[in-house]
Amino acid sequence: MDRFLIVFFLIFFNIYFAIGKNNPPEKKTTMGSIENSFKLTDFGAKGNGNNDDSEAFEKAIAFVDNTLSKTLIIPANYSFNLANKTVDFKKNRWYCVAI
Repeated sequence: MDRFLIVFFLIFFNIYFAIGKNNPPEKKTTMGSIENSFKLTDFGAKGNGNNDDSEAFEKAIAFVDNTLSKTLIIPANYSFNLANKTVDFKKNRWYCVAI
């Protein structure tokens, strides 16, 4: 009888902990779940390699600079043309650029 109870409780606790009742849900970080982030294309950048995207890039940086988030997403599989211009990231500022 004692063996039966021990085996029963071992199985019960294994199932209980395997289900994860005491574990918090795992937080997944994906591009779609980045909160308070902004995409470069939202500021008018075409990303086709032909159009001059430097103005959109400057607008995006200026806008993100005035937010708490500081996250600018530069989408993959685009070719952003800056027309030989230099985009100035302000000194002493942290930017998170997600690609």
